Order: sequence, then structure tokens, then C-alpha cells
Amino acid sequence: MKSLYELIELLLEETYSKDIKALGSDLCNFGASTIQEIMKRQKLDFVSVRNLLIILMQNKLVSYEEVVKKKLKNEEITEFIYELDIENILMKLR
Repeated sequence: MKSLYELIELLLEETYSKDIKALGSDLCNFGASTIQEIMKRQKLDFVSVRNLLIILMQNKLVSYEEVVKKKLKNEEITEFIYELDIENILMKLR
């Protein structure tokens, strides 16, 4: 599995940038994550992580899911979980 992750990192760096590679590597190693978890691990601010995720989502390389974090009386607190789409990254090879 490690060689697959190395291939993904190489593709992301060559196609996009070192920052995109770092974020992709983070999601490969840690799996689906919230933006706060990514910020903490990558030591980046919210705007930087958001912008990198936008690039990856626009290219269909990251997907997201809204999950309920807490239920209160009349409302729910939700958060987004971001996950790398390895299949779509590998499709870029074609």
C-alpha cells in the first residue's frame, strides 16, 4: 500500500503543487478528516486548507460528507469530513 501512496503523492505534486501533495499525503495517511484535523496536522490556517481542498474538490480528487456532530434541542451541529478519492487520482494517469 505504501507504493500506492507514493504514486499518489508523486501525481499530486507533478500535477498541482507541493502543498497539494502534502494535503493529499495527509489524507492518505490519516484517512477521512475534518478541516480542523487537517489544519492541526499540517500546521496551516483555515483559509489555506480550505483553498487546497477546493482545488482538489473541483478536480474530483476529494469528496466530502456532512455528518452530525451533536444534536441539540432544535438544531444539529454538523461538520464536514473530507476524503481523498484514490480512484479518481489514478484515473489521471490515463
